[in-house]
Amino acid sequence: MVMLLATVSATLLAAWYANQDSERRFALEREAGRVFASWVLAAHRASQERQAQFSNSLPVVLQPQVMRGWGTVPVGLPLPRHGTVTLGVIDDGSGVPMAFGILEPRDGVAVRALRMGALDGGLAQIETVGDDVTPLSVHQPALEAVLGRSLAENTLFATADFGIEYLEDTLYRRSQPGRPRLNRMDT
Repeated sequence: MVMLLATVSATLLAAWYANQDSERRFALEREAGRVFASWVLAAHRASQERQAQFSNSLPVVLQPQVMRGWGTVPVGLPLPRHGTVTLGVIDDGSGVPMAFGILEPRDGVAVRALRMGALDGGLAQIETVGDDVTPLSVHQPALEAVLGRSLAENTLFATADFGIEYLEDTLYRRSQPGRPRLNRMDT
């Protein structure tokens, strides 16, 4: 009887630890999604503050060290360790520089957790390669052209036109990617 009780206790304890480990991994992957969102927002800020610099040389891949030097990245923000991040600026289709971010998760990383974290981190929308077609999907060919290859299945990406939330009733002094009406003065 003691052996049976010890076996059952060990099994339950092992299941509890496995569940705790799974929850911990999910939380870390969700946090990596939040960090990715912060990098995309920093790339958007760089594209806004340096619009004249980017207008003549699109597309541009942004290096994290350069963005840190510009002061567009929050101090101490790490790069996500759960995948490969590519940040840059492309033309939004009307000549306005538009930031983008691509996160290619490592094998075994929960894409759902990364997506949830990115949305928690301030992105309004994020696309996963292989999902249904969304407004962000129109930019996938341009992003693949920047990378020089196709985006792998389960890769996450966001662009400033749909991926970043805007206050519709605010007048912007700079052109907003894909949203020319935000620069109009109404009475």
